[in-house]
Amino acid sequence: MNNNREKLYTTKLLQALAATIEKALNGDTPREQHTYGFALLTFELHATSPKCNYVSSVERRGMIANLRELLNRLENPQTNREVN
Repeated sequence: MNNNREKLYTTKLLQALAATIEKALNGDTPREQHTYGFALLTFELHATSPKCNYVSSVERRGMIANLRELLNRLENPQTNREVN
């Protein structure tokens, strides 16, 4: 598959998956009433130059804030344990 066709395929696939995820999380409620946001990250497992693609239900600023929060939890798991 040539590079442009591959990019188009990846974009269309991610958009289709996003629509399915969004419906599963929020049903048919209007977008402004959604309870859950999401992000889907994809990447080639054995790529020599890692490249990550994503699709999200939030604007870029919200996506970045949530990625930072996730990275913090992944890098510092001891500070994020629930206390019983």
